Amino acid sequence: MRFVDSTVIVDALRYYEPAILWLKAQKEQLYVSRIVQLEIIQGTRDRAEMRSALRVLLQFAPITPTQEDIDWAIDQQLSLHLRLRPGINDLLIAATCHRLSAEFFTHNLKHFTPLIGALALQPY
Repeated sequence: MRFVDSTVIVDALRYYEPAILWLKAQKEQLYVSRIVQLEIIQGTRDRAEMRSALRVLLQFAPITPTQEDIDWAIDQQLSLHLRLRPGINDLLIAATCHRLSAEFFTHNLKHFTPLIGALALQPY
């Protein structure tokens, strides 16, 4: 199972060629956290951008965080907050990847590697 972060989706929405080529080269289904969906929608500035974002998001199968994910995120927050200050969204996204042992493609390795280790990968 392979998850994609908002950093990759934003690159695709900006027509960044490496992102588009990387996404086209993927042979298996890619997934996205519902949290990433919210991040992408929140970043839109008008109806046209929202329509474009929703079209791109349709490429990915959405996964909703579970109670188990929330519990894991809280445990991580308790142990890492004072040292690393992880964001709530990052914690919830990482929790789902951790539970599913899913690769997570992101450009934000600084935030995700402490949470999910080698599951955090740079896509291009």
